[in-house]
Amino acid sequence: MPQVIAGVLPIAHTPFLADHSLDRASLARQLDWAFAHGAHGYCTGMVSELLRLTFTERVELTQL
Repeated sequence: MPQVIAGVLPIAHTPFLADHSLDRASLARQLDWAFAHGAHGYCTGMVSELLRLTFTERVELTQL
């Protein structure tokens, strides 16, 4: 049975390092903060950065 998506689901800002790679540490801090303050999950925008990310980076962002 499908689960209902509900609760607080903030959009995480996709952080980048100076070399344009994903800033994993910054993303982890954002998510840790959101969950510590009651978030039930999170979403990524994937709109403005979509054209900047490779397929592999998109998968990595989702997995992180």
